[in-house]
Amino acid sequence: MKKEAIELVTNIYRANSSFDKKPHLQKAREKIETIRIFFRLARDLDQVSLKRFVNINEKIENVSKQLTAWKKSIK
Repeated sequence: MKKEAIELVTNIYRANSSFDKKPHLQKAREKIETIRIFFRLARDLDQVSLKRFVNINEKIENVSKQLTAWKKSIK
């Protein structure tokens, strides 16, 4: 999860500093979905409490919505 989070932030940085943002935003969207799946798996395996899962999932959803809006704004 840590590696995916680092790659997510890297792709957001690249999109922010690049003229062609689309490929970086697509990679960032893939990373956020991978992170979401990993946290669901961690919850299913009782590695994360329900309270922590809900808290983190809200943050993941927030980032996902921001990425989607950013992608729509560049079309």
